[in-house]
Amino acid sequence: MNEKLIINTSLLRKESCFEPKPCLVEKVLEMPAAAFARLISRPLDDQYIIAQNKPLMYCDNEFYHCILAVDMHNGDGLLIESEGSNYARYSQYIPHAREIVAAHKQTMSFSQLNDIVAYFVNNAVSESAGKETLTVNLQDLTESPLVRETLLKCACETLGDCPEIASCSLSGSTLQAVKNELVETKLYCPLYVVAEPPDYDSDMLEIPASQLAKYADINNKKIRSTLNDEDEKLRGLIAWTDDSELDHKVRSVFPSVENRGGELYGVMTVNSYGEMSKAELISLTDEITGQLSDGWGESFEQNEIRLDGCKYFISFWNSDYFYLKPEAEVFHQPTNELKM
Repeated sequence: MNEKLIINTSLLRKESCFEPKPCLVEKVLEMPAAAFARLISRPLDDQYIIAQNKPLMYCDNEFYHCILAVDMHNGDGLLIESEGSNYARYSQYIPHAREIVAAHKQTMSFSQLNDIVAYFVNNAVSESAGKETLTVNLQDLTESPLVRETLLKCACETLGDCPEIASCSLSGSTLQAVKNELVETKLYCPLYVVAEPPDYDSDMLEIPASQLAKYADINNKKIRSTLNDEDEKLRGLIAWTDDSELDHKVRSVFPSVENRGGELYGVMTVNSYGEMSKAELISLTDEITGQLSDGWGESFEQNEIRLDGCKYFISFWNSDYFYLKPEAEVFHQPTNELKM
């Protein structure tokens, strides 16, 4: 282990003066390492994460109102104020950004625990005045009822922040937690399919998605092969969200196609911690729609699929009749009428 502190930053040569201005972080956005690396390597390119959060970024007489993009891997961040642009017009690399955010969010119990430890240490220092050695009695510290109570509260607060946990309570010296049920929701959309013409000189031929219904398994294998990032493999499209509430609520969103009665549909299989509210489902639908039009979907529709010697291209977005709806709204279940 390197004993010396390492800080990732940019050093300015012979800077004559530093004039920092307060920056108000309107939103913290955790990003996969690969996405963060692309952001900091090309900050002047239009970025989806910036475009989606433009209204949050502006400057007034008191603050720069910013977003803070944080690398999920190393915890560093990029503070951004785009001033209405889709790129990082104003930005600053922030080392150890995750630790700064964590310190800001530190709970009362953690603060109390720090104060208690500091009291024990300072007391030991005072008692060692005039002595060559310093002794801190850790047994007194760990056996203190106040320390045990505060430690349990810290653990309860930390556990309660986990998306898998619905509720957490203390019972004596035991933590009791109720876990959220993992709920699956399927969202369906129509598909737009084109085939490459035999003569290569004509325009792409639009064909009914139903013609590929029997090849659903082959298409799904192709879809899975496009999820290359490690976070994508674990969480699907939700790995790219910059919505902290959705990131906390939704475990995964995986795209696929499904043959329903001879028709081929696009499917987003959502796994969430507990049932999603109507508002959460609307937010998630908007998030996925953005991914289908500009993110993963835009990339996938450029991947050819070879079937029976022909080249096909499938789009989850380009249908003139696009929608993204829950299964029950797309496939209406017949009701049994009572017979008199």
